[in-house]
Amino acid sequence: MRSISFKEMLIDASWSMWYLISLFSWRFIHQFIPSNFFRSSLILPSAFAFSLISGFFPINGFLSSQRTCVYLFFFLAGFVVKRNNIISTIQKKTIPPILILSASLIICIVFINFDINKIIWGFFNYNYSGFYWKDAVIYRFIFISTATLIGLSILCLSRSKSSFFSNYGQKTLFFYIYHTLILYGFFELIKRLNLPTSLPFLVLYTSSVIIILHITSHIRFLNFMINPVTGCLIKLNVLKSSQSMK
Repeated sequence: MRSISFKEMLIDASWSMWYLISLFSWRFIHQFIPSNFFRSSLILPSAFAFSLISGFFPINGFLSSQRTCVYLFFFLAGFVVKRNNIISTIQKKTIPPILILSASLIICIVFINFDINKIIWGFFNYNYSGFYWKDAVIYRFIFISTATLIGLSILCLSRSKSSFFSNYGQKTLFFYIYHTLILYGFFELIKRLNLPTSLPFLVLYTSSVIIILHITSHIRFLNFMINPVTGCLIKLNVLKSSQSMK
């Protein structure tokens, strides 16, 4: 295990930094998309096709440019689902989500022997993926389709606002951002203390990370730091409302 340089964290957009940069780009792009387009039946197929075609663009990990294109479909899908109130429709479907999750798991197992990290991560274009371009497109198609099925399955399982999935689903950004810092701390600790990295110890480290994330997710300050601007605006609105009621 090695230390992570600033270049890897920012310029090459590694770890959680790529998501923050891509999130900024998606938010910026969103401002130029007409609101009516989010109600169009063409938006998701177009975004899906764009995610596949983006693999041909001569761009890679610099400032998360390739990943921004690849994962644009999921970002827009979130907006479409929220704006069109599709979640309630999905949750009423009678197809057992467990069957969909099982089918997705089978697909993952079938392709587990393939080194498709460069396809799934979206860091490289097809030329650098190590696959023939037709195979790379097929693998990315399967990946996006499977990830979409898993997402729909979880929405079906989260029928109640107080369910296990919904409670933790509201904190996905928190977990994603802070797990990087915790993992980095563990990597440095393992490296400096020369701790064992056999499977039982890896399970122990993973369990420790999960426990730490669970505990820290209840700390208000850390939640506030995920989105301090919105947090400040909410507090200002609450303050104004309290003053107006006096």
